[in-house]
Amino acid sequence: MPDIYISSLGSSSLVTSTGKVLVIFTPKDSPRSSDSFISLVNMGTASAVMAKEFGLGAQDGFQFNISVGYDLAGIKSEKINHFIDTMMHAGQDATFAECRNWLLENIEKFEHYTKEDVESIPEDICNSATISTLHGCPPHEIESIANYLLTEKHINTFVKCNPTLLGYEFARKTMDEMGYDYMMFCRANQALIYSLMASGTVSSVDHSQL
Repeated sequence: MPDIYISSLGSSSLVTSTGKVLVIFTPKDSPRSSDSFISLVNMGTASAVMAKEFGLGAQDGFQFNISVGYDLAGIKSEKINHFIDTMMHAGQDATFAECRNWLLENIEKFEHYTKEDVESIPEDICNSATISTLHGCPPHEIESIANYLLTEKHINTFVKCNPTLLGYEFARKTMDEMGYDYMMFCRANQALIYSLMASGTVSSVDHSQL
């Protein structure tokens, strides 16, 4: 089985407001897994190469998005912080350097890709993360995680308000177990979103890259 699954959003070629293709990184294993981490760096580098080699557009034309988990304490851990920081600034990472060195050593295998292209591979592999509302994570924890990502990590943050695609019975049971009725769920989401919009404005996250 692959280490990476590209979500239905990515595989349907969702395009952002700046025309970038959105691909969502969902590792098979936790970001704590070194194998998954290496796979993400490899995927980011390979995407930049494919864009130029196959005439798909600019090397930074893919907008990658990561999942970091649903526990704030775990997200603040050294391993997850390193994962987030490296996705945003991969220039000093050993795997990223290995990818670039391999490309330089095998540049003759490419028809359109050049040494100059290798040197200009974007080091900011990913500048956005997604938190979903339908994984049993309470609203206050989602808000705390999103606030941390916005104000401390300065990473663009999506809060995905999942539609009820799994059927009425499952959705109704899940909402009941979490203490929501429909109106409460709607109001809670609205309050959460307005609060996070304010946090994003205060933290000056650069939305122009999305």
